[in-house]
Amino acid sequence: MNGLLVSAVAKKFTCKTLLEEKAEEVRQITEFVQTQLENLPEEILRHRPAPDAWSAIECLDHLNRTADILLRRMEDAMPKIGTAVEVFRSRYFGEQMVQIMSSPNKQRISINSIKPAAGLPTSVVFDRFYHHQRWLLRLIQEAHHKDLNKGRITSLIGPLIRYRLGDTIRIIVVHEWRHLRQAEQALQTASKKLS
Repeated sequence: MNGLLVSAVAKKFTCKTLLEEKAEEVRQITEFVQTQLENLPEEILRHRPAPDAWSAIECLDHLNRTADILLRRMEDAMPKIGTAVEVFRSRYFGEQMVQIMSSPNKQRISINSIKPAAGLPTSVVFDRFYHHQRWLLRLIQEAHHKDLNKGRITSLIGPLIRYRLGDTIRIIVVHEWRHLRQAEQALQTASKKLS
């Protein structure tokens, strides 16, 4: 069995602290995109480090496509989730996904519906990204009044895997960090090759 499967042990969090930390991370991610990516030349943003690797703008488009689905699922689930509790306990699959997304190795889960589109205008990609970040922050704010241990938010992997609200928020944020690291690597390669 994969070591990640064996080591994914559920964790406990104080709900308020978890949500405050994730909201701060979303703000940091947004600031990173605004200061490090948005004003770069299109040639650099579209540079692929390898034929089968994504460019920086494709990484953002992938995050947009993922957010389109997961944020809508979160929003749909919110009215059915009970009132806030003090402690959130991650579940096995949620913790496993967070560990996979945090891992520096290149495990991929390939889902065609969330692969980036070719040739989208960069301004459209950035606008959608900022829209999703505001949406995510609003949902995190709403989550302060919800039981993070509840919710059955269907994974992008398939309908058999569902996450609690707290795990979904953690997965979205760690997924964003993962692909921003990937975008950063694409930019480093672009800078070397195009300079």
